[in-house]
Amino acid sequence: MLSILSHYWGWLVLFFIIGFLAALMAFSDAEDEETDAEVKLSDEANRRRIPLWFFPLAVLAVLGVIASLLGFVENVTAAWLTTGALAFFAFAGGALSGAFGGMSGLRWGPLLVAGLVWACSLFITPPAAWFPSEKPAEATAAAPAPAAKPDDAAVKAAAAKAEEEAKAAAVAAAAKAKAEADAKAAAAAKAEADAKAAAAAKAEAEAKAAAAAKAEEEARAAAAAKAEEEAKAAAAAKAEEEAKAAAAAAAAAAPKSVKQVAELKAAAIAAAKTLPAAGPLDLGQCQTALSGIVAKETIKFDAGSAKVSKASEALIAKIGATLARCPSGISVEVSGHTDTTGDAAKNKALSQTRADAVVALLKKKGATADQLTAVGYGSEKPLAVNDSDAGKAANRRIDFAVK
Repeated sequence: MLSILSHYWGWLVLFFIIGFLAALMAFSDAEDEETDAEVKLSDEANRRRIPLWFFPLAVLAVLGVIASLLGFVENVTAAWLTTGALAFFAFAGGALSGAFGGMSGLRWGPLLVAGLVWACSLFITPPAAWFPSEKPAEATAAAPAPAAKPDDAAVKAAAAKAEEEAKAAAVAAAAKAKAEADAKAAAAAKAEADAKAAAAAKAEAEAKAAAAAKAEEEARAAAAAKAEEEAKAAAAAKAEEEAKAAAAAAAAAAPKSVKQVAELKAAAIAAAKTLPAAGPLDLGQCQTALSGIVAKETIKFDAGSAKVSKASEALIAKIGATLARCPSGISVEVSGHTDTTGDAAKNKALSQTRADAVVALLKKKGATADQLTAVGYGSEKPLAVNDSDAGKAANRRIDFAVK
């Protein structure tokens, strides 16, 4: 609940009560015992109960309020005049109420009415124009005392200082905003530069990768072209070698004169003489040894048959001994040949039976079955030209080809 004295209405009502009680107590309680005729005063007597100082004070209060309302005095003085006038009017109103009650005999009724007025007035706020410097009742207790009026120089200095501080704050804020904008711009520029650098690095890496892939592809293409060229060259060289070999074979297979045959046999015999007399032979040495043996001596057969003559049995034994010196696992073709005399089919059959007869004798001398193969060519592969008895005799032969 609000304190009485914390609200200016409380003070006004207090003055009202003081005036009321003062006027009420002016009438003595002893007058109740007197008769009505004795206690009633004349109007002149009742008017004498109002003090003489009341009228000038009332006039001064009215003048003070008028001066305050018309602005003839300053705010503080006007507030004091208005406050004093209100206090006087409150006291006067209480006194009149008390006097009226005392004269009419209603002493405590007006007091109750005055109390109700006082209680209601605690929550009523008068117009702010009556009290220019007064604060609301709720903030009066906590409001500080009014400050003294500053002089113009101090006000101007404070205003200049506030303006300078505002300018400095504005400059600082602008500098801060500029710094932040510059930082953001720098960050954006750096991010853009980093993005460009990353894009450039990526493009360079992709270019290098593309170049490397292209170089690798070109290298592969070059290697493939080189390999193809080398394959072509090798094939050409092989074809040329094969052609040479074929030509040589054809030349070797072509019928030769008796003289040429004699020279070939002499060369084979000479080559065989260079071989070691004992010990194992390699594949080439085996062929050289066999060629030298059949070039020096010819395996003979009985006339018109496939039976090896007694005179050639020693030669067969010598051939068997040479085969025993050759590497194991080799294959030796034993071929029978005839001249062109007589029927070709019969000659080929005869050559086959003669080759078989030689193989059979060699097996008896210790040659293995898978080492020897008998083939009859008849007159298909003549060694010499069949135009003389010497040439025909050279064509009737048994050859050994090591494979």
